[in-house]
Formats: sequence, C-alpha cells, structure tokens
Amino acid sequence: MTTAADIKLKDLFNKSLDTRESVNFLMNHIEKELDKEDCYDIILDFTGIEFMSRSFADELHKQINSDTFKRSFTFENMPVGMIELLKIIEKTQTSRTKRELKSSVFVVKDISIIKDYTFSW
Repeated sequence: MTTAADIKLKDLFNKSLDTRESVNFLMNHIEKELDKEDCYDIILDFTGIEFMSRSFADELHKQINSDTFKRSFTFENMPVGMIELLKIIEKTQTSRTKRELKSSVFVVKDISIIKDYTFSW
C-alpha cells in the first residue's frame, strides 16, 4: 500500500529556500525517511516559506524530473511568485552536459609582472 508523505518545508529550512545544496538535503531526507514507508507521492507544503532562490528552483526542477527519481510531487500553499519562478525555470531548463575547461597557468615570481599585465587592458 502506497501512501502520500506531507513535508512541511518550513520545518526543514525555516523561511528561506536558498541553495542547490538545500535541494540535495531535501532529496536525501525524502530518500532516507520515506523509503521506510513506501511513499511515492510527496506533498511539499510551502506554508511559511517567504523566499525561494532561482538556484534552489532550478535544482528542484532538475531533481524531481530526473529519470532516476521515481516519485510524484504536489506543491501546496506555494506563493504565486514561486509558481511563476518554477514556470520560468521549466521553460529555460535544457539538458546540460558538463564541459571540460582547460586553462593556462602562469607562474609569477615578480608582482610587477602582474601589475603590467592587468594595466595593459
């Protein structure tokens, strides 16, 4: 028998949803606590939440739509501004591939070389 789990975000995060790491904390909480109860329907209650950053919204959208995360989510009591932010995120989020960046390294033994370089722009 599957049940729905009601998670009050204010109990976990106070009034503010700030970082991508907060989403990871939330997902770990869901995995640890709710796997015991065979819950596949998650209700996230936004009562008392005053702020959600774009990075939190972006990571939340990415994680709940991941192929590996097999749960359904319902958002309750979400302020209109946060709903609009998630709609914007949904339109702009694309699949991303990590790029490997290569950079040059300069060894400087004399600080005046840096000064000459920075003032050359």
